[in-house]
Amino acid sequence: MTLIAVCGKGRNCPRSLSDLAFDVGWVLGHTEGVVVVTGGLGGVMAAAAHGAFGCGATTISLIPEGREDDAHGHTDLALRTGLTIPFRNALLGSMVDGAIICPGSHGTVQEAMVIVERGVPVVATGDHRGYLSDALELPHHEDPAAAVGLLAHLLALAAPVP
Repeated sequence: MTLIAVCGKGRNCPRSLSDLAFDVGWVLGHTEGVVVVTGGLGGVMAAAAHGAFGCGATTISLIPEGREDDAHGHTDLALRTGLTIPFRNALLGSMVDGAIICPGSHGTVQEAMVIVERGVPVVATGDHRGYLSDALELPHHEDPAAAVGLLAHLLALAAPVP
């Protein structure tokens, strides 16, 4: 079992990012042995989990303190962390084996920095211009399937089979 985070914009997430994240989740969901981990809320988190959950993949959602009512329902395991968002972000970053970073803001950057600091493979996808995540210098593919394929290669996983 390989835990892969999908990180990106939560609040006020434009449809284009939700569509991107759904595609990322769907491709990850077709990658053998992958469990998709998200922060459990809306936007990219909900869309990625929906994509993975919808094709039968296992999903885990880390719900921050006080946001239980905002949790998305596309998950096998919703964990109420009891942590505020910055600490939930650190928990997510400390437990995954790899990550796909979609465009996002402060929380996305926090998660990515924890993951990168651990030396864990991270690949960005989508157009990050205009988002704080643009400052991250990560391997990047615009196409979500190519991004997941690169991450699978970095982790020596079997390639996704859509």
